[in-house]
Amino acid sequence: MGRIMIKQIKYEGDKYYYFNNNFNNGLNILLGENANGKSTFTYLIIYALGGKVPYFEKDCKEPISAILDDTNNYVELTLMINNKVYVLNRKIGSNYISIYDKSKEEYISLNLNRTGYFYEKEGRTFSDWILDNIGINLVEINQHSTTHRVNFDDLMRLMYYDQKTENEKIISEFAINTSNFYKNGIVMRRTIFEILISEFFKEYYDTYFYLKEILKDKEEKVQKKNAIVELIQNLSRNIGYTSDDKVLNKLEKSKKELSRLINIRKDINSENSFEDSVVFRLTELQKETVSLITEKNSLKGYIEEINEDLNKALIVRENLKNDIKHLEKILFTSQYINIINEGKCPFCQEDLHIDNKKCICGSDKYLDYQRFIYSDKEYTNIMKSKIRGLKTANESIEYCEKEKQNMINRYKELEEQIYRNMYNIKQITEGANLNMNTAALDEITENIIRLKEEISGLEILKEKYDELAEVSRDIENVDQLIETYKKKLDELEEEKQRKIENNLIEFEEIYEKYLKSYYKGDIVNKISLDRNYMPKIGVYKEQSFNVPKRFFYYLSLLKLSIDKHINFPRFLIIDTLKSEGIDIENLKKITSYFNEFKDVECQIILTSGYEEHIKEFDKYVIERLTDSNKLLKKK
Repeated sequence: MGRIMIKQIKYEGDKYYYFNNNFNNGLNILLGENANGKSTFTYLIIYALGGKVPYFEKDCKEPISAILDDTNNYVELTLMINNKVYVLNRKIGSNYISIYDKSKEEYISLNLNRTGYFYEKEGRTFSDWILDNIGINLVEINQHSTTHRVNFDDLMRLMYYDQKTENEKIISEFAINTSNFYKNGIVMRRTIFEILISEFFKEYYDTYFYLKEILKDKEEKVQKKNAIVELIQNLSRNIGYTSDDKVLNKLEKSKKELSRLINIRKDINSENSFEDSVVFRLTELQKETVSLITEKNSLKGYIEEINEDLNKALIVRENLKNDIKHLEKILFTSQYINIINEGKCPFCQEDLHIDNKKCICGSDKYLDYQRFIYSDKEYTNIMKSKIRGLKTANESIEYCEKEKQNMINRYKELEEQIYRNMYNIKQITEGANLNMNTAALDEITENIIRLKEEISGLEILKEKYDELAEVSRDIENVDQLIETYKKKLDELEEEKQRKIENNLIEFEEIYEKYLKSYYKGDIVNKISLDRNYMPKIGVYKEQSFNVPKRFFYYLSLLKLSIDKHINFPRFLIIDTLKSEGIDIENLKKITSYFNEFKDVECQIILTSGYEEHIKEFDKYVIERLTDSNKLLKKK
């Protein structure tokens, strides 16, 4: 399964900075006392991974002022996902993350939510990206007739052991609004646990989403069928025929009658008399042909003009795409681009001494160079503007291509009509001295026109009946396909559930082993999980028991991920175990359980006070914070 490992973290603003590249495989400990910045350290990691941190927001009642009062600040996280290195950059207060893929040397910016310009551009979120990279399929929850997707920040609730959540509740509630019934619901909690102890069921999820596409396809076909039925009903009322067989029968009769009348008219025309009505018809044909040729020539000019507009729009679109690609790189590296600051040279960073109305190089060509350096917010606005422009360009191209095709179709129609007219003119002029019965010919012509209109309506109706038959067959085929894939999904669901149950048994065994080992046999009851995967101990324990109860739950997931190929990405953040009256000796005892993971292919990031720290873990300390060496350093 996928694995996450942090390599380094960096925070920088105009006032404060922080940098740490001491992360290793296995155990990583950050030591410090209260108010040194231990929790802030974990918040920066969570924030860079797309999580919500209320203490970084303006409306927070207890904000971290060093971050909130800072300007042009961002957090940058270098991490490995399955041995590939990525750099994530998130500006404080932004709802997107810029990603640099080191192996591909590519930049991309992704929204955290399924809204906004970046989401419209890419069609996926940061959560979609990271879940895809660690090999977890998109999972949907159907609840109260609505569908929700499980995001990476949801799964982090069993990877991030925070201080704020009551230990009795086990699963993290950090930054979750109490009124959010979807996030706080039992269905979500169960789903998170099931996903993390599951194996990678590619076939199951491929089948699930394919079935979803088929169901959507059926829905579209049913809508199409309903529209055809409604159209047939309207046409039938006008024509007076209400079944496919009757329409087909009437159509055949009308065509035979039309053929008979056309033959009669030919016989009349064969008398070879060239009367005034024929001259009139010839004149009309000539006038119509001249008009058609004029329209054709004009249309040719319009096609050339729209071709020119289309080429311009294509060039604009290509330029906008290149601009957006360049801006994505800038959005990631913009902290390095804001190089003109407080009158310093953008090249050597020494103080500037510029004569009035002169360029920075000393030339008399004065330019206000500061106008060309933008803030993060301005770069984001430029990016949004470019994406809007790209959308407009795409719409223009689509419109031009549609108009061009319509004009080409009309141009072909004109050519065909001109050809027919020229042929008819030739036939008339070559047929000299037509002697025809004008009244009879007029009557026949009227009947021919009426029959042609009737046949046209009947053919449309027949065409719609054919479409109805075709779409009905399609729906039947889709229904069979749905039945097949539903059966397949049920079988895969059973297989998936069996594997989850097996993993659940192993999880319970690991969890029970940890707790019994910690209490040295004081707990004699069988430890198990209830239907919501919460621990059942069977005996009353003191309040301080909630700490090991929660801690070993998280540790059991990590242990299971090492023993088996499950979705849990072998990554754990623990923000200070000290709480709820647990004494130092027991804290040290709990901490000793990290021994089996200290050099294993996983990553544990632990913040701890000095008092509960075990000396034998000194070599795993990545930083020591003190009152004089706090996490965020002033510049």
